[in-house]
Amino acid sequence: LKYFRNNQHAPDHIRLLINFTNDYRLAYDCPRKFGRVSWTADWKRFVADKDLGPDPLHNNFDKQIFRRILERRRGMIKSLLMNQKALAGIGNIYSDEILFQAGIHPETVVIEFGKKEVDRLYDHLMHVLHTAIDLRVGKNGWPDDWFLPHRKAGSECPRCGDEILRLQVSGRSAYCCGRHQ
Repeated sequence: LKYFRNNQHAPDHIRLLINFTNDYRLAYDCPRKFGRVSWTADWKRFVADKDLGPDPLHNNFDKQIFRRILERRRGMIKSLLMNQKALAGIGNIYSDEILFQAGIHPETVVIEFGKKEVDRLYDHLMHVLHTAIDLRVGKNGWPDDWFLPHRKAGSECPRCGDEILRLQVSGRSAYCCGRHQ
């Protein structure tokens, strides 16, 4: 979502535009047409109908809930983070940043995680999401020492200078530093 006043700040791929009486606009910007916009009078029913997992930004989401989500999972952590039925709202770029901050390789099998790794991952997941909200960032606007401004194969890792790698994890692109993840 992009909130703007002047048309010169309008996003390039507007799929829905709402005009407000204060001359501001709210645009749904979706260049790859993956998302959908719909209306519901009952968001709880919508979540249940879509079989969405818990929202990590909800007030009751905590480490205990996160641990239960990871219990008995056998897949790779990158895939689990992006599985909307397990955990709602985390996409590809956010999962890369979360894993980078936590120092976890995207192909790590979830069942191998101990309590310490789960707690570290939870802490970094929450930190990344809250930082994104505080900075009001999407794809751009991240701190330069974070991963996302450098998320390209062959770029230098902002932490160690090693080469950033591009992998395929469950059919999706994943980027990571081969040295410390």
